[in-house]
Amino acid sequence: MKTMISGIAMAVALGLSMPAQAAKPRPKADPVAEADAFVAQADKELGDYSVLNARASWINANFITDDTDAIAAEFGARGTELGVKYAKGAAKFDGVKGLSFDTRRKLELLRLALVLPAPSTAGASSACSRSACSPSSRIGPSTAIRRSTSLSEPRLFNVAAIDAGLAL
Repeated sequence: MKTMISGIAMAVALGLSMPAQAAKPRPKADPVAEADAFVAQADKELGDYSVLNARASWINANFITDDTDAIAAEFGARGTELGVKYAKGAAKFDGVKGLSFDTRRKLELLRLALVLPAPSTAGASSACSRSACSPSSRIGPSTAIRRSTSLSEPRLFNVAAIDAGLAL
């Protein structure tokens, strides 16, 4: 016990006796290079995401089930999170002088591309995505729309029930 305490006391004494190193100022990073790197990262990550999202959306549009709704909602949430992340990141480069035309244009597109931004709190983008995805596929499986005599009120009917009636 004494050895451990004396070891700690020795470490503290040595730490206090060493001269404090002056904080070296970090060299300022080039904001133009940072913006170019940011745009390259966003291009790669959003490009990879868009391929997966397109596949999930196609599957959901063609095979409408609760499972494909959940998959589409998950990818929608990921897209919202990425959009918010990159819109906030792009805003940091507002006012930076010397950006190339392409970098400036891409930063502007990242900032303006959000259609349904979710709050940054955990789970908010998933909730938004589920509520955005659900109505579009709720009507899909075995349901059709028929206009009523009043053109302002569409009516729904079950296609499976009609098929069953025709088979009789």
